Amino acid sequence: MIATTPQTSLVETEKQRINDLLASDEQSNAEFDSYYRQAMLTISDNLQKFYLNYADDTGLTLAQARRSVSHWDVAQWRRVLRQFDMTDWDDNAKFLAGKYSYDAGFNRISMINAIVGMSLVDLTAKMQKHVEGRLRADLASQQLHLRQTMDSYLDQSLFKPIYRKPVKMPAGKSIITQGETTSLWSDRLWLNSEEMANDVQNLVNKHIRHGMSIDDLKGLLRGHANKAQFKPGQSVADRVKQMDYNASRLLRSESARIIDEANTTTYEMAGVKMVEWVTEPGACDTCQNIADNGPYVLADAPSIPGDTHLNCRCSKIPFLT
Repeated sequence: MIATTPQTSLVETEKQRINDLLASDEQSNAEFDSYYRQAMLTISDNLQKFYLNYADDTGLTLAQARRSVSHWDVAQWRRVLRQFDMTDWDDNAKFLAGKYSYDAGFNRISMINAIVGMSLVDLTAKMQKHVEGRLRADLASQQLHLRQTMDSYLDQSLFKPIYRKPVKMPAGKSIITQGETTSLWSDRLWLNSEEMANDVQNLVNKHIRHGMSIDDLKGLLRGHANKAQFKPGQSVADRVKQMDYNASRLLRSESARIIDEANTTTYEMAGVKMVEWVTEPGACDTCQNIADNGPYVLADAPSIPGDTHLNCRCSKIPFLT
């Protein structure tokens, strides 16, 4: 029977922490998927309404799409806007909302593009809010995890008592509330969103320019769960789904980055000299090699996810020498 040591207990506790974070990731994935379905419902509903209202025997033509907006179009626009809660939208969302509101009045195709764009702004705003909440929650739970594990498994006489305090940056701001930290991932999220919106609008416009048939419309709105059939260059649903995947990856990567920073800051303050690498379930070869080459001097230990990869959920714990 293998004796349980403080180090092995610490490893097992960290593995459970990783599993808890992975479970939270799955919950966030489900939340993002609900945002995706709502966005696609709005886009699909309005594209079908425009098609049924304006298409003739040859489909929805460019001539029809270029006509001035009607009272019916304006009513559709107002109906769409009432679906969105814009009260806590940030400057990026408000800027794009203003742009689409201005563009919507040019003609019918501009109105269609604006409705598609606003649906994707709402999707991104929801994702951004969720990411912010998760990162704050992950940092708070990591602080509690650090205090509990160091209290339970480490010889407290070896370390300074500073680790009992919440993890703070030198200026007194927590890691996640630093403006520059938030803006990095937030700007990346909005950049991905604008690229997606342009791609989706171009897909719709391409079909309208050639006369959109009902089969074209169905093809645009058809999503593919099978990755082998995934067609983001042809399907609006698949292109929007890419945003869903990107947001999930961003959340997991930024959460891992913040947790790694919290760990490193706490270990430095507590006087930890060496750390051991704990891999997530099914770790890739890169992370497994990092683990095999440990333990590491804290100052020289690989960072997460900078020295590993996006989506990494591996972790570092004190190594008791």
